[in-house]
Amino acid sequence: MNIILHVDMDAFFASVEQVINPSLLGKPIAVCGAIEGRSIITTSSYAARARGVKTGMPIYLARKACPSIILVEGDHRKYLYYSMQIMNILKRFSDRVEAYSIDEAFLDLKGICKDLEEAKSLGYKIKKTIRQELKLPCTVGISQAKIVAKVATSLGKPDGLFVIPKNELDRHYWTLPVKELVGIGQSTEVALKIMNINTIGDLANAPVTDLIRRFGKNGYWMKQIALGNDPSEVVHDGLQPPPKSISHSTTLDQDIKDRGRLRAVLSYLVSKVAQRMWVHGASYRTIYLVVRDSSFKTVSIARTYDGHDRGEALLFLRSASILDGWINDNPATKVRLIGIGISGFNYGAYQMELPLSRQARQDLAVTDIVTRVRRRFGQNSILRANALV
Repeated sequence: MNIILHVDMDAFFASVEQVINPSLLGKPIAVCGAIEGRSIITTSSYAARARGVKTGMPIYLARKACPSIILVEGDHRKYLYYSMQIMNILKRFSDRVEAYSIDEAFLDLKGICKDLEEAKSLGYKIKKTIRQELKLPCTVGISQAKIVAKVATSLGKPDGLFVIPKNELDRHYWTLPVKELVGIGQSTEVALKIMNINTIGDLANAPVTDLIRRFGKNGYWMKQIALGNDPSEVVHDGLQPPPKSISHSTTLDQDIKDRGRLRAVLSYLVSKVAQRMWVHGASYRTIYLVVRDSSFKTVSIARTYDGHDRGEALLFLRSASILDGWINDNPATKVRLIGIGISGFNYGAYQMELPLSRQARQDLAVTDIVTRVRRRFGQNSILRANALV
């Protein structure tokens, strides 16, 4: 029997800060790049979320939403350490562990648990072990497919455990909005709503011919994941093929045109792109910026450079330069969505200009540490915490 268990740490960065400083327990705290200036919220405790604080929110808005918010400057070294400890714990329960990000992982329990009840018991043991050894809360989701297990985790938040058997998809899975599915973005959600498809159940029951006609081969894929037929396996020990491109985007809480706020969001996205690039041991040559304005007009601007690079600082400076150019050409246009991506990868050595700047030396030092840790604990066992301006 195919059984997938998904572990997702609860408010990971904030929870780590509360473990290190117990006086913060139960209080509304948020982790950010810098306590002052144009930084944005990386993550927040559930007490802060209950007061309206959201990831990606500028700190001045977080203070407005929650005057009692306690801001903590993020330190990726802490999160890196705890992430490795978590992955090591998970590997005691299965030799097939996929580190999906710095704070979540999939475990393949085929041959380890004979049924979902055994998997449930194992899930509680995992939660108890992580809590006892690291004092960190996590949520576990279990099902027979990866995508359903991930949805089960979202239903168990926070600090819970949720199981979705395949014969109960109609009770727990199909009732959810389609946007809960990985890979269903805002534009796809709008297109599905036009077809009167609002829930995962609507998608599961939609004629596949209609979906293929509208979305091409992705229509077939969406139908399958709505039915709970996710063929993807738990990829462990760096067996996943290297990507051809890496990108991250976000839809803003409100349409904005302020250059400083857009740069802060861009910095957050660049950090996420950089951490994935480092995980894969790649260096990029092409950067592309995606901007969608308040009228839903989307533009993509790409720049290709002479040599390859993998430094996060330079990636941000280049990305910010592209963004500044777009803002200068469109000074009155409000932005709804912003995204940044890289491609043209080289997975070998790359040429750097000498002499190295202080920032370049720092980037290389961090990259070297990340690379050595990744080689020891697996390709996806380490991701860099978001560095924000």
